[in-house]
Amino acid sequence: MCEGTEDNFKTVYQRTYTRKYGFRPDKAVYVPDYKDILAGPFTEFVVPDSVTQPEYPFENVHPCCERLVVKEPKMKRYLDKEPNPEAIASDHSNRGRTVYMVDYCDLEGGFESAASRARRRVDLPSNWGEIPATTQKASYRSPALLATWDLRPRPCLPCPSPLNPNMKEREILKVTTGVSEYEGRIGTLGDMILQDELHGTPQDVQCLKYQEMLKIHGTK
Repeated sequence: MCEGTEDNFKTVYQRTYTRKYGFRPDKAVYVPDYKDILAGPFTEFVVPDSVTQPEYPFENVHPCCERLVVKEPKMKRYLDKEPNPEAIASDHSNRGRTVYMVDYCDLEGGFESAASRARRRVDLPSNWGEIPATTQKASYRSPALLATWDLRPRPCLPCPSPLNPNMKEREILKVTTGVSEYEGRIGTLGDMILQDELHGTPQDVQCLKYQEMLKIHGTK
């Protein structure tokens, strides 16, 4: 009776599928490829001949290969000929570069585009002499200097609208509609300081700019 009652409460999954027992796998231990994980990937075992100078602590690749063949004769299968110096130099120069720089960029020509290289200014030699004027430059006369009237077009000013408020009337009638807090407090105070000359006579802004320009150019 108890067994039948217990079976009634089992789910379809418990009745159909058999129970499986799992186990915890062993803890994975990472074994680094290099003893020194910082300097190991950057170690160069073969360098080009241009680097093997007396001041560099590198050995030339050819004596090293000869000594390796004498020590391990089986290496003749792989060292049947001398290493290609161009391949060694290319591998040495590409160290530290990205895949994009190696496969797509023209490192010999630099990173400057052909269009910007064509726009580069070229300095003329010192004994070049004066550059002759072109026909257009020699015969050109500015119409603004020849005309006796002003050729510059005048800006078109809009007609005053009757809907624009008259500031003088608003001041007399003491209308404050549309006046911000900044304009009503700080702006009014600034107008009073300028009109009453509380800090002295105000100077012209254009005059100050002209004086600054004279200081920059060093003239009085």
